[in-house]
Amino acid sequence: MSAGMIVLVEHLKGQITEISFEMLGVGRSLADALKIPLWPVVLGPEGASLAARLGIADAVLLAEDPRLEMPSPEVVVDILNNLMQQKQAFLVLVGGTNVSMGIGARLSLRARVPMVNFCKGIKIENGAVLATSQLFGGKILSDVRLTDQRGIISVYPGSFPADAGRREGTPPVEKLQIPAPAPAVAFRRFIEPAAGDVDITKQDILVAVGRGIQSADNLGLAEELADVLGGAICASRPVIDQGWLPLTRQVGKSGTP
Repeated sequence: MSAGMIVLVEHLKGQITEISFEMLGVGRSLADALKIPLWPVVLGPEGASLAARLGIADAVLLAEDPRLEMPSPEVVVDILNNLMQQKQAFLVLVGGTNVSMGIGARLSLRARVPMVNFCKGIKIENGAVLATSQLFGGKILSDVRLTDQRGIISVYPGSFPADAGRREGTPPVEKLQIPAPAPAVAFRRFIEPAAGDVDITKQDILVAVGRGIQSADNLGLAEELADVLGGAICASRPVIDQGWLPLTRQVGKSGTP
């Protein structure tokens, strides 16, 4: 049985991401039901200011180190595995995002606990954690029971309300003494993509095209429809790879959600 729940907090450019608040909200509910503490883990040189915003936590586990700015999955897994052993916390939530990709599976192997990926629902049923995973792009939903409350759960973005994870208050902070290993890969700098003519994440209506459009000459039909509907045109990877639309118009699993 897990003695506490760990949530890996994602942050970018000094801001805590929405997926982190999603995980904290559902994590708080689960921790209360299981009567265990909720421990967000914050890694990075500016972690103290971020930790102060996590009023929902029982305590924030903080590792401030310049080497932990955008750390590699191997480094994060090493830190989390050590924490799990020290705290006897074998229930961990990580974001199912590009930022945390590769962490959950490695941590599952290292800590020898199961992993549930693409999780869209979590609840307590008869004392066990029941996680609902979506398979094949959501065509199949699979319920996975973690009977001893031990496991890594990768949360699919947008599955839980982010506002549930926001709470006023200053939580206690526990500074970690775990030495960060020397990373084989180090973060150097951000390279910002060129600004697009349209921010498709702000559009209420999108007209999406894919391989079936056949040629760039046919894009005009989709653009006319988008104009009539008051939206914007976007495309899947095959269209973007052809250069028919800019990268900022790409949607899908490898594009803008």
